[in-house]
Amino acid sequence: MWEIQAIFEGAETEGKIAVLYLGWNSEHMYDVDVEWFREHYKRVYDIAEARNKFVEVLKKKVSDKEKKALIELEQCMTLDLQYDCSNRYWFLQDLTYFHSKIQQDNGLGNVHYMCIFRIN
Repeated sequence: MWEIQAIFEGAETEGKIAVLYLGWNSEHMYDVDVEWFREHYKRVYDIAEARNKFVEVLKKKVSDKEKKALIELEQCMTLDLQYDCSNRYWFLQDLTYFHSKIQQDNGLGNVHYMCIFRIN
């Protein structure tokens, strides 16, 4: 079984989540049943839920619509972003995963990197 790097809302089918497996390209995310995932990968699901709660609070604090849309990408995947493998977003997802692994190995909490500025 492949290790899971991240999960996102916005799967193409209702009741499913988009799953990014470690080492896989973002173009190859798979939609997985939410209930099945929650049962089999509770820790990953709970970490994503904590991230989503943080994102909801952050969105309420930001008035700029463009920044708010960039923040929403942290929880809800879009097809444009999924197929833009060179986007800085994916670099930050990798950093988030690997730095969180180091933290977990040392009994510490997870890290989550976000970029809320559009870089052209």
